[in-house]
Amino acid sequence: VDATTQPNVLKGKTAEVRHYENDYSFEAAFKKYDVSGLTDGNKADEALTDIEAPSTHRDDVWVIFTAPEGKQWDLAKVVVNIPNENYAKNDNNEMNYVNKDVKIAVGDDLTRMNTAKTFSGLKKVSELSYIFPESVKTKYLAVICNLYVYSYPSLAEVSAYEQFADPTAINNATVQNAVKGIYTVNGTKLNALQKGLNIVKFADGTVQKVLVK
Repeated sequence: VDATTQPNVLKGKTAEVRHYENDYSFEAAFKKYDVSGLTDGNKADEALTDIEAPSTHRDDVWVIFTAPEGKQWDLAKVVVNIPNENYAKNDNNEMNYVNKDVKIAVGDDLTRMNTAKTFSGLKKVSELSYIFPESVKTKYLAVICNLYVYSYPSLAEVSAYEQFADPTAINNATVQNAVKGIYTVNGTKLNALQKGLNIVKFADGTVQKVLVK
């Protein structure tokens, strides 16, 4: 997952951003924005500048990515970047933290998304990173933001990475990067890949998680 050769499956994609007008429910009214700036590689600058209204409800900002038609992603890692270390001027003209809680949700039905990870009580932060214990096949990926009251929605970048499904992909991806060691999740060194989750360390210092099924 953490190997430099793993592609970001969201690169260049347009996100559907929903700003709900009440506490989140699937039936609640929302304003929809198509945002391309969340996947342009810029991890520092604000990407949600089109949203001009502050947030006043719970979980009212949804950033949704959809896999290509007829396909699912086999997601293993998601990274969310927040501009200005999550600190900005709110609707009361006061400087304050912006994102209070950020959830990462996956699923094949937007009405029944499963929350994989919740980052709660956020303060000063610029990057949130989550590695799934096991890769998850999904049609949709959603980043759900619960903001401090009267704050304006704020995100810079969202990246997602798939798990190498075939352990032979190690050789294909690291022709010029020798494997330094293979380990269990508990740190025990192995002589070869084993069934389950393996931690592979390379000569250049990168680390990759490989799931053998």
